[in-house]
Amino acid sequence: MTGRLIDESSGTTSPSLPTNNRIDPIKSMKRRNAHSSIALVSMALLATVVAAQESTTSLEVETDRGWIVGERAGELSPVAVFRGIPYAEPPVGDLRWRAPQPKLPWADKRPALEFGPACVSQRSALRTDQVRDEDCLYLNVWTRSAGTDQSLPVMVWIHGGAFSLGSGHNEMYDGTRFAESGVVLVALNYRLGLFGFFAHPALAQEEGGRGPFNQGILDQIAALQWVQRNIESFGGDPGRVTIFGESAGSISVCYLVASPFAKGLFHRAIGQSGGCLDRHPTLLDGTPAAGRSVPGEPRLGGHEVALRVAAGLEASGPGLEGLAELRGLTLRELVFRFSRNGLSLPRKSVYVDGHMFPDQMRTLLEKGLGSRVPLLVGSNTDEGRSLFVRTREIPWEEWSESVRNRPHGHGRALLEAYAGDAKESTRTAQQQMLADSLFAWNARQWARTASGLGDDAFLYVFSHAAPSRQWGRTYGAYHAAEIRYVFGNPLLSDWNDQDQALANLVHTYWVNFATKGDPNGDGLPEWPAYHSDSDIALNLNADPEPITNYRMAKLDTHELINSF
Repeated sequence: MTGRLIDESSGTTSPSLPTNNRIDPIKSMKRRNAHSSIALVSMALLATVVAAQESTTSLEVETDRGWIVGERAGELSPVAVFRGIPYAEPPVGDLRWRAPQPKLPWADKRPALEFGPACVSQRSALRTDQVRDEDCLYLNVWTRSAGTDQSLPVMVWIHGGAFSLGSGHNEMYDGTRFAESGVVLVALNYRLGLFGFFAHPALAQEEGGRGPFNQGILDQIAALQWVQRNIESFGGDPGRVTIFGESAGSISVCYLVASPFAKGLFHRAIGQSGGCLDRHPTLLDGTPAAGRSVPGEPRLGGHEVALRVAAGLEASGPGLEGLAELRGLTLRELVFRFSRNGLSLPRKSVYVDGHMFPDQMRTLLEKGLGSRVPLLVGSNTDEGRSLFVRTREIPWEEWSESVRNRPHGHGRALLEAYAGDAKESTRTAQQQMLADSLFAWNARQWARTASGLGDDAFLYVFSHAAPSRQWGRTYGAYHAAEIRYVFGNPLLSDWNDQDQALANLVHTYWVNFATKGDPNGDGLPEWPAYHSDSDIALNLNADPEPITNYRMAKLDTHELINSF
């Protein structure tokens, strides 16, 4: 029996402080009347919804494992929602830390009316309000075309949460609006933290030398395989699947694009604030990439981390017997020991394992060894100020000294790039430096890599100050702010007409990209394709327009740091 814990819903929205960043438009490009364009988008979407209301959808669907029964998203809604569909066997008991196993068939019609439990992690186990369990490999589907012969584009959402929090059924991720717009929307759970990224070397002994060390990513692949087998029954086209995600979900999208294991399972990719192109991933001993670690930089391999954690969990040894002991622990006991003994996992949870990832992710992307698909990618302007709210204001001299002394001689380059910001505020400079590295640089470099291979790429910068009140303050374009606009789910009562118009526009761009691999469409502000020679992006706000060379000098500095 697996234990079940209660955890609070972990939305990924984070607050941010107002920004002073200025984005300069292309001076030579004619300014469009974006408000008129957005109004046209709203009219087009209304027509889509009216057409949707005339469609019929079945509430009973036969999958390859058995029948499921869903319900309408609302009393008069044309959309059917199927919640809590299992795509693999529960990863509990002897299946803990193993690759996801095929779900056994069921005989009766299975109700798909409630979301399945969210995946538990060592971070979330003691929280409340939302059911969390190891038995969590479920997905949800929103569609207006189940049981029909339609073949609609499919979008698969991968949630964020630092690979340790979150689920596929946060209310922000409600897929009704996408279904009304002619998309079949799938949102999935995947294993997290200690349960999803545990590289114990004994796992390789069970799998003939190829251990399932990235269990959470294997879950995502299993869900995509489920989509390929079943999505036609929901009115979806298995040949037009777009994967998209935010933060850790966006990083997951990057991993899936890079991995040869996921080839053929999707056909477009959208990354929202997250990538995998840095040169410092967590490696596993014995892999080709492990021999190319940064000279002079201490490196703790993934196997070594797992063995330290196993010892801290009081396993009797490093082999199969010790692993079996850990599998025999209840969920509560495992989490209790992890917390009591002060254990931790690497910030970069996904491992270069030599199999799913035969080399560093950036190398795989640059060589085109994964999936060659159209890409839409970007970041938000205030992510550093929202994520790193605990950063302190310190004297200029102290800040400059700490930056100057960074290893590998990069400190001087960073100091030169951010000195102007730091003289205004060392806190803001530090926050922006971290955000540029994690988000803006990763987005630009990912677009450059795809474009350099000849794949279509579209880059964005989301700069709209989204309404969000927390701790008595109003925030800007914070981390995850764009999600509500992408899904068209305001959640807050303080959205104004400008917010709704921008949501119509952003949502339409995403739907167009999923439909044809290009976000552009009639009546929309033009979104130029990315090319490294022009370094062009679309500034997404109430007056959207193309921009060039966004934070170029600073992002070039981060490219220098990651270029060896």
